Amino acid sequence: MKQYLALGAIALGLAAALPASAASFTFSFDNIDSVDEVDSENNTTLGFNLGADSFITGMRYEVDVEAFTNSWLSELTLRVGGMSGEGFDFIPVPDVTESGRRMLTGSLDLLNQGLSFRLGSDGRLGLQFYDDIDDLAGADGKWHSGRLTFDYVAAPVPEPATWATLVAGLGGVGLVASRRQRRDRRPRPD
Repeated sequence: MKQYLALGAIALGLAAALPASAASFTFSFDNIDSVDEVDSENNTTLGFNLGADSFITGMRYEVDVEAFTNSWLSELTLRVGGMSGEGFDFIPVPDVTESGRRMLTGSLDLLNQGLSFRLGSDGRLGLQFYDDIDDLAGADGKWHSGRLTFDYVAAPVPEPATWATLVAGLGGVGLVASRRQRRDRRPRPD
């Protein structure tokens, strides 16, 4: 009986050890206003399903941003995160304390910068465009256009055939163990 339980545990371990797959998700946008401070209902907030427990490891970007007069480029911010609150704030022009327009491209290795994070069981990646300091009535700036690519590791999802094979194998192990147990209970002649 112990050997069958051990075989069942090995089968379950193999199913859990299915390899995760690297993937990327690209999102393009046009004309998103940078309005209020973080979590304001006036901000543009978007959500995308990348799969439960996906692990965000990198981001590539191409953005065209503008801070209007009396606001700063360093205030234009994009909050990137999951429902659990993990994530980071992306500031495309972090050190420019003046208004104006800039086009930028680059990448962030979130894993090596300690900014990588795991999405929750809902698999939702959230994006919120906001202005760090709300200094103007209405929009403080604009994300004229952009393209964001997120690199992530998707949690493994076994194919239905894998689950069917695993269940059939465990059922067979249980059947053999049950028969052996009944055979061992029969009285033996002396």
